[in-house]
Amino acid sequence: SGTVPLSGSIFRERDSVPHVRGGRDAAGDDQLGRRPRLDDTVSRLAGREEEYDALVFACGDAMPKFAENADKPFNREMLRIMKRFAEQGKPMIGHCAAALLYDNLGIARGRRVALHPFLKTVVRECIPTDDKAVVDGNFYTAQTENTLSELMPRVLQALK
Repeated sequence: SGTVPLSGSIFRERDSVPHVRGGRDAAGDDQLGRRPRLDDTVSRLAGREEEYDALVFACGDAMPKFAENADKPFNREMLRIMKRFAEQGKPMIGHCAAALLYDNLGIARGRRVALHPFLKTVVRECIPTDDKAVVDGNFYTAQTENTLSELMPRVLQALK
């Protein structure tokens, strides 16, 4: 099993987790001695969700492009995959606008989330906060990439 970052590649293996800033040694292992292994892309995820422990949505500049291409098959498939991960109760990890996607999919109903401050008035079903990082059930969210350091210790604990 592994972790799925939807911003590009997929981390496989339960003992492989994303990099924590300042936490790599010379061999590339993180603070817990784990080394991420890139294995695949989102396009090959459909129907294999059970092989992974968690989903990571890294926002960044992806959202404007997503908005331009929301109706494209690859984005519709990404959203279907996100929904299947949530339905299976797997950790849904993300920052910035990840909570907006979770909200639009109806998978974060009633959950407290951290999201970019500009998006607080846009979400309808989840509960926006001013917190830098929030864990509510299987949703792990951070306001921005600059607050991921507050979220990562809790993510790493959950993936142990």
